[in-house]
Amino acid sequence: MFTRIYALAVCFASILCIAISTGVGLYDLVQISFPRLTMDSYLYQNLQSNDAYRRSHPYPGMMQAYPVMVNPNAGMISRSTSGAKIAQDEAPATDEEISKLREQQLAIALDNVRHDAQKSLIQILVILLVSIPLFIIHWRFSQKLDAAEST
Repeated sequence: MFTRIYALAVCFASILCIAISTGVGLYDLVQISFPRLTMDSYLYQNLQSNDAYRRSHPYPGMMQAYPVMVNPNAGMISRSTSGAKIAQDEAPATDEEISKLREQQLAIALDNVRHDAQKSLIQILVILLVSIPLFIIHWRFSQKLDAAEST
């Protein structure tokens, strides 16, 4: 009796893992296929137009989300150089430069969404590779116990 309860409890836990993993895996597939629909809304909104991009980066010397990509000299400034002096020395970015930066950051953000979804999908596949055999083994075991009890 106890072994049958154990087998069915393992089946129940396995079914829960399979059901949840399947849902998360389907969402990961949507993220891989349509990353714009699933990326962070705030980031997506700020990368849609030059005006929104400028509003999200209000200070000329402000560090970008991806500083090395935007500014190869990020982090190379000595402590004696002030950020205000650097901001005064830089000419305001043109619309073409801002569009290029914005599009680069959008491409990076979309790649990040895809990468995170691929990573999660691999984790889900591992969970399924463990849960499905556990379910099958314990379900067959409980069926054998049922058959043995009925005879």
